Amino acid sequence: MPLYDWKLKFKPQVPEEVMALHRSCDVVDLHIDTFMIMKLRHMDITKRGKPVTYMNLLQHAVDVPRLRQGGVNAPCWGVVVFPFHRAGFFNQAIKYLDMVHQWHQDHSGLMNLCMTGTEVQDTLAQGGIGGILGLEGAHPLLGKMENLETLVQRGIRYLTLAHFTSNEAAICATDRKPQFTGLSDFGRDVVSYCDDHNVMIDLAHVSEPSFMEAAAHTRNPVIVSHTGVRAVNDMWRNISDTQIRAVADSGGVIGVILHSNFLGPDRVASVNRWVDHVDHIVKLVGPDHAAIGSDLDGAIVPPREMQDIADMPQLTWALVQRGYTHEDIRKILGANALRVFKQVMG
Repeated sequence: MPLYDWKLKFKPQVPEEVMALHRSCDVVDLHIDTFMIMKLRHMDITKRGKPVTYMNLLQHAVDVPRLRQGGVNAPCWGVVVFPFHRAGFFNQAIKYLDMVHQWHQDHSGLMNLCMTGTEVQDTLAQGGIGGILGLEGAHPLLGKMENLETLVQRGIRYLTLAHFTSNEAAICATDRKPQFTGLSDFGRDVVSYCDDHNVMIDLAHVSEPSFMEAAAHTRNPVIVSHTGVRAVNDMWRNISDTQIRAVADSGGVIGVILHSNFLGPDRVASVNRWVDHVDHIVKLVGPDHAAIGSDLDGAIVPPREMQDIADMPQLTWALVQRGYTHEDIRKILGANALRVFKQVMG
């Protein structure tokens, strides 16, 4: 028996004035895993797919038609390697990037792959979709700076220091027997290289000691591409108030995830729980540091009002109902992230 059914009663009609507000905003999603699903299943994301339901999580939630319908014009695409076996990490990442670049070359009229913050903003100003690439986990570096140099040359614009396992640079949040505390010497070199080459440091999945050292070591704003808030839902991957303040002190942004398990406590959350996490960030450090980091197509269970990325206006409607000003909504939907893109990526 399903946990709930996906009937229209779970998807309230967004008022037209809220839709108009949403359409007037730039909407950034700091973490989407669609190319990982495309790599595995070879689906055509130029065409509209079926909505994701609890009973069929294998459907993909993001494609070009639904990006446009949801008003998401700055998606951040995760570049993911399987983080549990060391063999072939670097080659996996190169093959993944080959696929992504080939897709953008074949569909250059549909989406741009952007290398600077200015390129993103110019693409958005022209009504296009401007995406950037983030490497989820420093595993493909294999402890070699030359591997990082190659991946940055191939278009990586943010680096998540850890994923589900630790690596030579940083410790992941699940590691109960870390080999070092904070960052390794290599990890500090990685952060310095990224600072010098316009690459954002992403602290999602990272243990608190590694997180705090990276935030202190970098001279640029950091991002947390997809996370929840521990004070709202106490679970291993959500971040503490200390971590939130460290991001804000750097001038960075926190992408609040759409995965029900992070939002809690219900197994299938509502968008109001997502706003609870945003609220906590805003009350703690102000409205300039909250953003969206959906993790769609990362095998998540989204809020009951949202079947795919086309339902992004539900987040705007929830923020309006919570009393957020239009200015703050614009910041949370995209302006905060775009500010960091331009500051770090150039």
